[in-house]
Amino acid sequence: MAALKLASRDTTDQLRASCLSQVPQTPVERLDAVKTRLQAMVDAMNTIRPKLEAFYTSLSDDQKARFVLIPWRRRRNASAATQDSNR
Repeated sequence: MAALKLASRDTTDQLRASCLSQVPQTPVERLDAVKTRLQAMVDAMNTIRPKLEAFYTSLSDDQKARFVLIPWRRRRNASAATQDSNR
């Protein structure tokens, strides 16, 4: 888990660094910016994936079942919070 957290923090920093502070002015500059951002995302995925696989493999079957449900719970909670705020 520690290795996954560290890799996540490092890749977050790298992704932030790949974001430009100003919008590129020309179409070619915009494409270059997209290319840079996409490469940063691929690099982040390649860094995180082995750490996530190792973490996931270390879980028991019950823990894996709960881990898989985390995104669904977050969406459901966010949706409920949005509905509550609209009332």
